[in-house]
Amino acid sequence: MLRRNNSNIDPDIISTDTAGTNNVNDFLFYLIDKIHAPCYRSIGDKADTICGFKSPEKYKNLLITPSRKVSKKLIKKNWKKLVPILVSLLSHETSQENIVKKLSSHEYKSEVKDALWELNHMLKSIHILKYIDDPNYRRSIRKALNRGEAYHQLIKKIAAVGGGDFRGMSDLEIEIWNECNRLIALIIIYYNMHLLSKLYENALAKGDKAALNFLKHISPVASQHINISGLYEFSEGIADVNVDNVVDKLSKILQEAMNSLSDEKELELEAA
Repeated sequence: MLRRNNSNIDPDIISTDTAGTNNVNDFLFYLIDKIHAPCYRSIGDKADTICGFKSPEKYKNLLITPSRKVSKKLIKKNWKKLVPILVSLLSHETSQENIVKKLSSHEYKSEVKDALWELNHMLKSIHILKYIDDPNYRRSIRKALNRGEAYHQLIKKIAAVGGGDFRGMSDLEIEIWNECNRLIALIIIYYNMHLLSKLYENALAKGDKAALNFLKHISPVASQHINISGLYEFSEGIADVNVDNVVDKLSKILQEAMNSLSDEKELELEAA
């Protein structure tokens, strides 16, 4: 994913759900100066798997204790054999998918694999402890996943038009259909971002702090206002959308919403 990233965005933290976790990813991301920060369904169960550099007895007075001690001996013994594998992975000389799949397999028995798992387990333990201890860290991971889920929901909504069946008689035609889906989704997101940016600039110019705070909570992936299943005509004669008029109307709606919220707060204070 990172190798194929051709945007100007260089993420420091990579968030995934439980399906994106294995026993090698944490260490591979660490080698390229990234943090793998998955969101677990049951963090309580994961807390029982953390490891430490000392024996568990040394941590007995702490609220969270490791289940075992890291095997530094295993890592040192296999480090020379492990380095070439890591180099080939990071240099993309070999298929990452096949090697990672093999190294993540419980059926594959190897001390080199066990050493890599041990290195990965240390980083995973650090992440789990930070995930438990830092609510902002936990919230940021959840937000990142929510953005991804919202994008997938938009893709599904677009794909559902016309029955949601794959269109095309070959792999290439189906791939083109999928790319068209992505293009439509990106156009919607760009349109939303453009409107939100204009609204934010207007609110900023007026010094409307309430509106600025409200706009921060609106997702650019929203599609309730888009008639995805409508009939559209594409020709050179179609006039451009007057975005300024749209922004003016939305600004009025936003102001009305802010006034309504303000009135509700005043009523709550009076009732109290």
